[in-house]
Amino acid sequence: MCCVIQYINADGEGRVYAVPYYDVDTFVEEDKILFPWVIDGEATKSAGDVQFSVRFFKLDSSGTYLMYNLNTLPATAAV
Repeated sequence: MCCVIQYINADGEGRVYAVPYYDVDTFVEEDKILFPWVIDGEATKSAGDVQFSVRFFKLDSSGTYLMYNLNTLPATAAV
């Protein structure tokens, strides 16, 4: 699966962060996934709320159609 974080910064600008890897083994007993989000200057360039959601998806072999798509509910973090 591919994993991205979709976010809207305090200025209302939408961006996507491509998650470079995720770890499903470390917290397997707790049903948790561990992944990094290097919060860049685009997310934090203005003070206020950043809205974000995490998306896991898989494309077909042609790269055209979604075979799987899971998106979390939006969350908010203060900058």
